[in-house]
This record gives sequence, structure tokens and C-alpha cells, in this order.
Amino acid sequence: MGSIIFLRQEFLRNDLKLFLLGVGFSEDECDPIINEPDINVTPKKSSNRSSYWTSETVDYITYKERLLFDVLASKGVFYEKPLANT
Repeated sequence: MGSIIFLRQEFLRNDLKLFLLGVGFSEDECDPIINEPDINVTPKKSSNRSSYWTSETVDYITYKERLLFDVLASKGVFYEKPLANT
């Protein structure tokens, strides 16, 4: 099986830079990834994202996406469950 590189959305700029450095790009070529301003940013509806999660939604997603979470864990990518809004 080929190797898989995961670029995490929450750390996308840093993960992309590390990936590109690893495949031979120079630091100067990668600097714009970190230093350029964000573009095409979707405005957040709420600053408190935990308000979206209930214990039912956390349980549902954990169950429905269990195979994906297992694959990610086998590759060293772990996610903590969000705190449910009770």
C-alpha cells in the first residue's frame, strides 16, 4: 500500500508547509503558505462551536464514522471527541 500523508484542516498551512519541505521545496518557496493573508474565508456563525454538539450527535458521528476514525488512528491521526452541549 502506498504511503498516505494527511493534511489536517485545522493545521492546514503548517501541515502543507511541512509536506512541501519534505518533498524538496525550499523554505523560501514555502514561506507564502504561512505569511500570506487568508482569502475566501467563510464567516463563522458562532464563536462557540461547542454549541453545535449534543451527546446524541457526538455518539451518532462516532458510530457512523468509526471506520474512518480507525483508519486515521492507524496512521497516527487522533481526534478528541468534542464536548457535548447538554
